[in-house]
Amino acid sequence: MFEQETITDFDYLVFLDGQFSNWVGHNEFPEFEVRDVVQDFVDSEPEVEIYYEYVTGLTEAEKRNMLFKRASQIGMDWGLVVDADEIPYINKNSFDIEVEALSKAEYGCYSVILDNYGLIQRRPRLFDMRENPFLIQHPTNTSHNHIWSGIDGRDLAQDITILYNYNVDSIVLRHDKEFYSDYRFECREKFARVHNH
Repeated sequence: MFEQETITDFDYLVFLDGQFSNWVGHNEFPEFEVRDVVQDFVDSEPEVEIYYEYVTGLTEAEKRNMLFKRASQIGMDWGLVVDADEIPYINKNSFDIEVEALSKAEYGCYSVILDNYGLIQRRPRLFDMRENPFLIQHPTNTSHNHIWSGIDGRDLAQDITILYNYNVDSIVLRHDKEFYSDYRFECREKFARVHNH
């Protein structure tokens, strides 16, 4: 979830609440609790356009497609995917400079650093929305490792392979330590073994 001071780094925020259809475990927070938190953001940061929707019955791939669709409808230039248990940290001045160069490049997907409880990982999370990104729900394999371009059909995650070690330096995601629990990790381990999420 977002910390209050990070909210103003964004022009738009889209919250798609509700657990995945194939998630193993129960909802960690009641619907109304999350909605109340989002409403606090709306009330305190009127200059940021905030959208909230409670959705159920969707896989992770389907939910991300819904997110991309909403982002396109709103008119976002760039979309940053942030999971519910992550906090984004953005250096807005650096990002404004960095994104100017990225806008002139031919790539549609960029990696950002994820601090996964001390394990530093690269994740394909920043998308040029001109690509109209989408995922295809794979029947047996993890679907969200491949994000396709709606323009030319290429796998946008390959852009990260081409760019090798380049990461968007102005963005870091960190797992929220408040979510650190044996129960959550047990659920994550089970969910990781669900082949078509």
